Amino acid sequence: MRITPQRSAIYKAVLEHGDHPTASEIHKWIARDMPHVSIDTVNRTLHSFHDMGLLNIVEGEGGPRRFDPNTRSHHHLHCDRCGKIIDFYSDAADNMPIPPEVQNDFIVERKRIVLSGICRECMNANDASGSGT
Repeated sequence: MRITPQRSAIYKAVLEHGDHPTASEIHKWIARDMPHVSIDTVNRTLHSFHDMGLLNIVEGEGGPRRFDPNTRSHHHLHCDRCGKIIDFYSDAADNMPIPPEVQNDFIVERKRIVLSGICRECMNANDASGSGT
């Protein structure tokens, strides 16, 4: 893949905004300096980076795909209120045994666990408003 100013800007934006951004968010950030870059270019470039192993596509929980520059083995916490995705690391999750019924019909190449719930910021905001859960 040829290195172009657009591709460099897209990759830099993903790295700088390591909070699992969407293609639209990345497009908005780089369009400030490169207004001629299309959302299609951003999308295709992000998928090419994924194919090359430079970033991961994160579960969208019904929303748009999000992109993760952290290619180390890790898992995600997904906030059902604000949509934030938080990385977490767990040897126990990494070493979770694969059930035999899965092993018989499927070759597992990697494990990624997603836990859904309410993040600390949303819990604190809820507590501050006095409305409880």
